[in-house]
Amino acid sequence: MLVERLGDDAAGDVESVLLPTAGGPHAELSREIGRAICRATGARAEVLRVVPPDGDVDDAREQAEESAAELRAAEVAVETTVVESDDVLDAITDRTSEHDLTVVGSTREGLLQQFVFGAIPEEVARAADDTVVIAKRNEGLSSQARYSLRRWLQ
Repeated sequence: MLVERLGDDAAGDVESVLLPTAGGPHAELSREIGRAICRATGARAEVLRVVPPDGDVDDAREQAEESAAELRAAEVAVETTVVESDDVLDAITDRTSEHDLTVVGSTREGLLQQFVFGAIPEEVARAADDTVVIAKRNEGLSSQARYSLRRWLQ
């Protein structure tokens, strides 16, 4: 499933794509979509990873490079950026103004968490200057139940 929010300046030309990622099942789909758009348009990509100030920057950089490697293998010009920030939403939306399109994977937050805190991808879509595509794979009930159980047991 894809959800798109057109930016104010949406003209159809895509020269750069922002791919914020924190991993998860929908991150792979967002990379696939970003890769396809970049290949079709000749756009460059930026893989963005946000970590808290006390987070593991080296691990974040490694994960961003792994995502970028998949894009480079498809002959997409890509750069990686790791930003340390307490506010993931602000860190992502600050970068959107530098791109024509942002492709982000949906979150796995539960309904209560989304209601109380808002889901990051949806908040990015509301706050972004550019067009935003939110990607979500159909995981089926069993996959969602396994994930919820795993989180509950941790």
